[in-house]
Amino acid sequence: MKTKTLAAGLALAFSIAGADTRTATVQGGRPVAKAIEFLEKFYGVPITYEDPPYVNSMEIADVTDKVRGGQSVGPRILVPRGGSLSFAYENVEPSQGSDAARLAVSTALSGFLASYQTSAGARFETVSGSIPLHVVPARFTNQLGQVQSLQPLLDIRVSLAGEPRSANKLVSDLCEALSRASGQTVVPGVAPYNLLASRQTSLSVSDVTARSVLDQLFAEIQAPLSWQLFYDPTLNWYVLNIHLVQPPAKEQ
Repeated sequence: MKTKTLAAGLALAFSIAGADTRTATVQGGRPVAKAIEFLEKFYGVPITYEDPPYVNSMEIADVTDKVRGGQSVGPRILVPRGGSLSFAYENVEPSQGSDAARLAVSTALSGFLASYQTSAGARFETVSGSIPLHVVPARFTNQLGQVQSLQPLLDIRVSLAGEPRSANKLVSDLCEALSRASGQTVVPGVAPYNLLASRQTSLSVSDVTARSVLDQLFAEIQAPLSWQLFYDPTLNWYVLNIHLVQPPAKEQ
């Protein structure tokens, strides 16, 4: 995978501002998601992530033999091919507050997302003005190898009745509504189930984006929750994972 960054340019900008600038490199099947995980952990700021559909052979790796040790029982196991990603980020002291951390996160994200693309041309972008910060796919590579723009899955609009239910049930209902509206299979994945099961909601929405539903639910819960929407190229479906973002370490 081709990896491009603005690390040098960002480092210069931070240096001029007198900031403590560092660089990091992540590697994996979803390097953008890995970079976001790093920034979430470092700053304690929720940053959501959404996969594009991985349907082109250039962006998929077959790991069947590695996983099964040569056994041929069952379907082939496919995963995003991925690669590495290097980026610059600013060290922000906890005493500088959440606004400084959010600004540093936005700067780091805008730096590597502006130049990052896969070898096949897929790209990501942030949702303008969003709180929390949302990173969504802007382009993907179709089965014919053509790069085309796409509507992020969570941009699809859904409606949910305002019946009393647990937050966990609402997430499940949202996945079902999104599956019906999109024609894609969307299932709940890992989540802090005890937290979600203990929170009741009567949230009612009509013709709003699925992303907005999650934003409203998380605002009700008043906990630093974030999500990752992953596409599984083996099963051709999406999995919605939810996690708690921990406060940053006092010493960084």
